Amino acid sequence: MPISSSFSNTRRGASRRRISYFAAPVVLGLALTGCSTSGTQATSGGGEITAGKVTIDTTKCPAGASESLSTGADIVIGTSLAQSGSGASSALSLGGINAYFDKINADGGVDGHKVTLNAKDDALDPARAVANVKALIEQDNVFATIFQLGTPQNLATRQMYETNCVPQLYASTGDHSFYDPANHPWSTSSFLPYDAWGEATAEFIDKKFPSGAKVAELVWNSDTGNALDEAFTRGIEGTSVEIVASQSHDSTAVSMSNQVTEMLAKSPDAIVAATSGAFCNQLVSAARRAGFGGPIVVPPSCRDTTQFFEPLGELADGLLTVRSSLDPADPTAATEPSMREYLEAMQKYQPSYDPRSTYVADGYRFAALLVEQLQRAASAEGGLNRINLINAVWSTDTVLPLNFPDSRTVINGDVPFPVGDGSMLAYDTSTKSWEPTGVDVTASAP
Repeated sequence: MPISSSFSNTRRGASRRRISYFAAPVVLGLALTGCSTSGTQATSGGGEITAGKVTIDTTKCPAGASESLSTGADIVIGTSLAQSGSGASSALSLGGINAYFDKINADGGVDGHKVTLNAKDDALDPARAVANVKALIEQDNVFATIFQLGTPQNLATRQMYETNCVPQLYASTGDHSFYDPANHPWSTSSFLPYDAWGEATAEFIDKKFPSGAKVAELVWNSDTGNALDEAFTRGIEGTSVEIVASQSHDSTAVSMSNQVTEMLAKSPDAIVAATSGAFCNQLVSAARRAGFGGPIVVPPSCRDTTQFFEPLGELADGLLTVRSSLDPADPTAATEPSMREYLEAMQKYQPSYDPRSTYVADGYRFAALLVEQLQRAASAEGGLNRINLINAVWSTDTVLPLNFPDSRTVINGDVPFPVGDGSMLAYDTSTKSWEPTGVDVTASAP
């Protein structure tokens, strides 16, 4: 069944399993940065939520947060992410962001202002991320940031955003505090909450093996890996799924052969990857070459077909992940109007980037979301300023490019998830497309 027609009923509010996203706070050792942790309240004031409406306390904001952008000035959007090192593939998103900004600027920009991107490389180093964000706010006077990469990096810099009332938008983290407008209204995530992935993974395995399932898990020894592990562990509570083997790896691993040998010694029915990046490919390759034929589930951070699935060749057949939007590498999605528009824009404005990459497509999608919110901020009383932008963020109801058909993007106090829906899909190497498994999730606030 082609993906373009499989999700015609995918939308917020449809009949889907609803997942409460709140988990135990993740507290990181960030003493060197002096940052707030995920359990603290915004230094600039929190948000009050009434019937879904978020009212932000801006009394502690600096004067510049309410000053309208001067006539003819650019809207400078910043980001800090890995453009070098092990996480450099995330920088592909810059092509999509710039393509959408170029497209909007060709049509006159936002209220007469060009939208530009200032991207700094942090190589996934939290200390460099802190220096980058400090420069973006204090020297470059960014209007907001987008797609900052990494949970430690985003947590290490959040206090600076809150103190200066600069929106920290669509951060690449699944930490639960980035879906918390009551305590952190200046920050949002671009990720499906980890708990939603954990629940979808547990539900799929439980349905696949109704008599009980033994699972082997690979856990990256990092904040991301631990958060994914905890999400899956919570997901299997009350099911017949049991973790019989848990192997870890560090950030310098170049092979998963030893871990896979230990995992397969426990005769698992399924394998779950609580890891990310190239480690997903290492796991799948080692497990399949060792003869494991059961389900392997990888997290959404490994969903880019061009980066993770196609390089595995036939070993990727049946590989599972959760997706929340159309895949530009899926030929069955090519006829969708928003896909055609996206591909045309990439060819016209950023032809050096591979438009088939989900990283590139995500950049384009979230740039479109930001522009829609900037447009509404510009039309609000007081004009285009940072407070009006964050108010626009928390009152969003729109359709993004490459959304599943009939799916809307809703962001408010009751639905604090820019990406809140997901579907567990299996990759078919013969058609290079995705097959639905019948497992869908929608995150919900407690």
